[in-house]
Amino acid sequence: MRKILGKTGFISCLVIFLTSTAIFSGWQFYKIETACVRVPVGFSDSNLPTFEVLIEGIAYTVEMDLGSKADLMLTKNTFMQLNKKPEKMVRWRDAKGNPYETAAYLIKKVTVKELKWSNLEASEMNLDAEAISILKEDPNPSPPDSRKAGRVGLPFLRKANICLDFSNKAFFFCNSLKELHQKGIFPKKFSSIPFHFIRNTVVIQAETVLGTLNLGVDTGCTVSLVKAPLLEGKELKKDWRGLDCFTTSHFIMGGNDFGKLSLYSFPIAPQIREVDGLLGMDFLKKHVIYIDYRKQLILIGNKDP
Repeated sequence: MRKILGKTGFISCLVIFLTSTAIFSGWQFYKIETACVRVPVGFSDSNLPTFEVLIEGIAYTVEMDLGSKADLMLTKNTFMQLNKKPEKMVRWRDAKGNPYETAAYLIKKVTVKELKWSNLEASEMNLDAEAISILKEDPNPSPPDSRKAGRVGLPFLRKANICLDFSNKAFFFCNSLKELHQKGIFPKKFSSIPFHFIRNTVVIQAETVLGTLNLGVDTGCTVSLVKAPLLEGKELKKDWRGLDCFTTSHFIMGGNDFGKLSLYSFPIAPQIREVDGLLGMDFLKKHVIYIDYRKQLILIGNKDP
């Protein structure tokens, strides 16, 4: 998914819900030798989390995109730098239902800190898909980063359970909640929210003024979005970027009301009936969040004062 921020900001959201051929290597859950692996995080102009990886020994910056169903989506320039040739073509659709066909390549090794991934299938980023995902352009964008390679998706990020601690510019691969408690990374008081894998997306339920919504958790989306028909006839207001949004007075998950949340209209394809919208970085960046893939639970807490 994709984008927003900067001084004046820009928004976009690229969601890969559907694939006709496998562009990911399957849901594999790995045991990690160390209790927790801390990964430093930066943020793009769109306020999306980024981190460093080694792709076959070369350092690159990638976006962390829980809304993508691909292990890796990399730029054409990255594949040229790696001297890669396409293995096959793959087809996929974005959340608007637009179909795409791109080349897929074999990446033999990716490293993040002491963690290693082997023999990953990486698809080439589609420029048309990137362009239509932008909801508002930044008139003063940062200069292009030659080290920015693309993004990693949910299959890649299931190496282990993860803890998102974006307020401290980090996330953790960590299967031990106890370890996170002991290190003061994750609070001992939290809300426990069950989730389901729907269309290979982490989906939670939230009670809002609009009713009960099924929302995909997406670090690749700058703001939280809902299907356009859900906001028909509702009172919309302009945000600081000039974009229309609806504010729900309550946002309840796991019995805890997280307060007001702005929801933006997005033309999600009608055939995607199981998901009402996306929970984006405007919410995720404010909380410490632990995703337990095995138990299918999301734990949300606030830092102790």
